[in-house]
Amino acid sequence: MYSTVTRTSHYLVRALALAGSVYLIASPAMAQAIHPTKIAGNDPSAFTTPDVHTDPTYKWRIMGQSADKNFRAGLSWTAKGVKDVDEPNSVDEFLFILKGREKYTSIDGTVIDVGAGEGIFVPKGWRGKWESDGPVEFFFAVYDPGKLYEQRSRE
Repeated sequence: MYSTVTRTSHYLVRALALAGSVYLIASPAMAQAIHPTKIAGNDPSAFTTPDVHTDPTYKWRIMGQSADKNFRAGLSWTAKGVKDVDEPNSVDEFLFILKGREKYTSIDGTVIDVGAGEGIFVPKGWRGKWESDGPVEFFFAVYDPGKLYEQRSRE
């Protein structure tokens, strides 16, 4: 009799474990598919959606970010302008220019011109002068573990 009870309880434990596994597999949170995000620079509505952030010099739209929000990528637009970057760049960022031209002059005088069809990596700590012939449209990717870019974007 003891072995029948023991055997029955083992079957019960296994059945509950199986039921729990089926629940987790069928759970909406577990079954939710993750999809890539697409955005096109030549889409006229790319900067007219509600998720576009705007300030006097820039417009940007984040198309995706990592789960921890340390990495973000999207589409941006900038007006014509010149800015001395006296404070070291707070993030690592990559830009791929779609339209227009920008010029980056480092504090040692090194100049990099970047135009449509070209990319530039601006490392954390970079200082110098940024110039845009505006308007310039570009894709960007930012690695920002300290959320400094996010704070700077709100200033």
